[in-house]
Amino acid sequence: QFHNRYQEELTRSKSVGDAIINSMSRILPTVSIALLATMIGFITLYISEVPMIRDFGMMLAVGIVLSYVAGLFLLHSIVYLGDMRNYGLTPHILYLLKN
Repeated sequence: QFHNRYQEELTRSKSVGDAIINSMSRILPTVSIALLATMIGFITLYISEVPMIRDFGMMLAVGIVLSYVAGLFLLHSIVYLGDMRNYGLTPHILYLLKN
């Protein structure tokens, strides 16, 4: 989902940084709500009387949060560095050169 939104924003924006900021600002609320819903679902496993199920629910909730944080920082950094390295070859620039 991020990559599609990023490609759309890249055609509208003048720079890779602006495209990343715009795509993050539009995707972040939706993904955050999905994170909260998933985390609440896994935390409800904590009410189980079986200790392994409780631990499993907490580990999944922690894992979801860590994945969210890693995706938030690492994904955008990798995309930014990758497009800045190949800035002259991005689809946005090629599109502008063709038209």
